[in-house]
Amino acid sequence: MISGNRRFFYGWYFKCQSDTQTLAVIPAVHQTARKRTCSIQIITEEQSWAVDFPAEAFRRRGKTISIGKNRFGEKGMRLEVCAPGLEVKGKLQFGPLSPLRYDIMGPFCAIPFLECRHSIWSMKHMVQGTVRINGEAYSFDGGEGYLERTGKPLRAPERGEMLRTIRESAACRARYRFQKDGRTLLAFETDRASFEYEYRA
Repeated sequence: MISGNRRFFYGWYFKCQSDTQTLAVIPAVHQTARKRTCSIQIITEEQSWAVDFPAEAFRRRGKTISIGKNRFGEKGMRLEVCAPGLEVKGKLQFGPLSPLRYDIMGPFCAIPFLECRHSIWSMKHMVQGTVRINGEAYSFDGGEGYLERTGKPLRAPERGEMLRTIRESAACRARYRFQKDGRTLLAFETDRASFEYEYRA
């Protein structure tokens, strides 16, 4: 039983990409001083949607979670969302996951009061399957995925509630360069990078 005074946000981030399409899905559960709810956010290169569910729609068994008819886990996800302006249905299967051998938070993992903590379940895995969003097919046969557990406006947690807005792009252009002692060790450009930006006055 969770105390009514406890505030938290617990979410999972699933990102799937093919050569031409990107889909990110964020199932989450949030607890405030007043209530507990859950949600699913759907993010593509063009749009993002957030759908709220009652607390009783959330179920968890080991590393598999369910929100309503939607199921998420290490082996894949099944989506079935019907809300005003949004209809999502499909199934994606994941290949073996590739987790990191260290904590992605680094020394910040020892700080107890951070609003968000990240845990990487897989840096890269194969994705098979198709999801239809408002009639448009997002096919990821032979695609790649990324999985963690925590521009387009997305809701983000503040004291357990989804109050803040974060600008996020699931697929944008980025240039990377890694240098040491004036020598370039790695340099490349991609249009499939993820980007997140938050500004608070």
